[in-house]
Amino acid sequence: MDFQYKHGIISSVNDLMKSLESINSLTLENVNDEQLVESFENIRGVIFKGISDIKYHLEILATVAEWNRLNVSFFGETNAGKSTIIESLINGDGRSIGEGYKDFTKTVNKIAYKNINLMDMPGIEGQENKVIKNIHKAVNKSHVVFYVIGTNKEPEEQTISKIKKFLKDNVKVYSIYNVRGKPTTYKYQKELKDKNTLIVENRVRAKFINLLDGNYAGNIVVNGYLSLLINKRLERRFEKDREKAIDIFGNELVIENFSNIQNVNKIIDDLGNDIHDEIIISNTYKFLKSFGIILSKILGEKKNYDSFIKETNHLTDKYLDDVENIISKYESEIHASLDLNINRMRVDLKKTISKGIDNGDSESSIKSKLNTVKQKQAKKLNEDITKLLSSMKDEIEGKIKEFKNRISLKIGFLNLKGDFNLESILESLEISFKYVLGQIVDVGLSIWGVFVVFAINPILGVVAGVLALVRKLWDWFFSDPDMRKREAKSKSTKKIDSLINDIEKKIRYDLKRELRKVNRNIQKPVKKLQESMKGIKNISLSIDEKILKIKLSQTNLSLLLMREFLGEDVIFSYLDLQLSEAVVVGYSVNTEVKIHLKKKFRIKEINLYSSHTEWLSAAGSKNGADVFIAKNEFNFRAVNALSLHKDNEFHFKKVIRSKNI
Repeated sequence: MDFQYKHGIISSVNDLMKSLESINSLTLENVNDEQLVESFENIRGVIFKGISDIKYHLEILATVAEWNRLNVSFFGETNAGKSTIIESLINGDGRSIGEGYKDFTKTVNKIAYKNINLMDMPGIEGQENKVIKNIHKAVNKSHVVFYVIGTNKEPEEQTISKIKKFLKDNVKVYSIYNVRGKPTTYKYQKELKDKNTLIVENRVRAKFINLLDGNYAGNIVVNGYLSLLINKRLERRFEKDREKAIDIFGNELVIENFSNIQNVNKIIDDLGNDIHDEIIISNTYKFLKSFGIILSKILGEKKNYDSFIKETNHLTDKYLDDVENIISKYESEIHASLDLNINRMRVDLKKTISKGIDNGDSESSIKSKLNTVKQKQAKKLNEDITKLLSSMKDEIEGKIKEFKNRISLKIGFLNLKGDFNLESILESLEISFKYVLGQIVDVGLSIWGVFVVFAINPILGVVAGVLALVRKLWDWFFSDPDMRKREAKSKSTKKIDSLINDIEKKIRYDLKRELRKVNRNIQKPVKKLQESMKGIKNISLSIDEKILKIKLSQTNLSLLLMREFLGEDVIFSYLDLQLSEAVVVGYSVNTEVKIHLKKKFRIKEINLYSSHTEWLSAAGSKNGADVFIAKNEFNFRAVNALSLHKDNEFHFKKVIRSKNI
């Protein structure tokens, strides 16, 4: 095994693990509320757990993956015949074979065979939960897997899901359809593949192609038990069946040919001739697939995480705007009500003074009439303002309920299974809101206090001022009553206007100040939540850095792999196992070589270009200097991967998918 390649891939993985470890040092900033800290620590924990799982999985791969010897595993259902096939391949005596009524293989057995290791694993339809660690460990060490089917029918969906769970690391997989049948079965049946066998084989191929795609290398039909009977040093329990086989088929060579075991032998021999390539590709794919799974898991969690941040910010912004608009609307309505009532009061006061002067009323009579005006207008002012403040309170309460319900629905939509719960925060906020809304009554009284000052003291001031003026001018009523009355009316009118205008200014100023205070108090709890979101956003940005690091590791491994096979002239490579496609820049070949490379790398498509410019021209188009429009999903991912490398001249601020995708 090439030590330099192994060192390169392990070094890349270790760099990634160090980067992921650093995420534990992240802390929430600007968050003082204990409930907020606890809730957001929960969601952060969900993401950190995913990253911890990655680190553990990568460490397993880095320490367990076999680099010096090709491991070929026999994997499959309980009693499918895995051990029987291995015993026939190594010319064994059959001691590892069970009686057929239980899951005989309890541990992973490694058998040296030629220049490779054959690994016999426990069945996956028995109690594999007892040996699941051993199975996972063996699969991680495997470069090629033979999946053995021994039920004379294609695997059921439950078994298929288990296969997918265990064989997820992009190893090369062959299926072996192990036909059941003792020698006497073939006394009259002269072919291994009867009509039913062919039907099952086609179904097996279809299921495995759908399940494993390019990693599925094909199916072999064998009768493992017949092939075992070729061996001359079998345990005594196999003697009678061996004698019957010789009697029916004539000799060992005919049995061997009929059992079709030589096809399995040939595949293993071919693998033995290509050990270096198989080990490198298989192990690199394990890491690439692991990165992909990790990335998918983190992106899945982070999508919910970022969605919550975005929606919470949107809802809080909307709430704050709505509350401000409500208060602004009622401020305008209160001012309109003030205008109406103050003008009515102004008119009534002037009429009362004018009429009193005209009638020559006494001071006590004018004062009594002015007080009547005051009480009437004060009552009307009180009713109008109280009604408006009550409506404002109801509307704000409605907005609070709407905000709480929408946030609660958003939390439910995240479906984080209790890992993240803002209900306690919302309850706390609701308590704060109720307190603030309670203050609206006090604020109303405060505002009403201004009105009381206006309705009593200033009006009394107007009355006193007018009466003082009347006393000074009282003599005028006797010398020239008409002229004196006009002058008294004029002066009293000016006095009323002056006093009321001063008080009106004070009322408007105090009203604006009190309503601003209401707005600030109502917004405080939500703004506290907004401030807390800044710390959450910082965590999101830090996780983005880790995601970029994983993606960069993917491209580094792709480049390392392609340089190993195609040479140091390769300047960029991106291999996407999910899409089963690769791009290589710096290497151009003919169609035949492309076909060979596709088969070697077990992918549907490999795109080879001599330069970045040639590739990017084929991959999409530029929109200005900083935006690249990718023709398809693969090129969207590949060009994004290219943009991660700061040392290349093709840097795009944004890569987008074509609308035609």
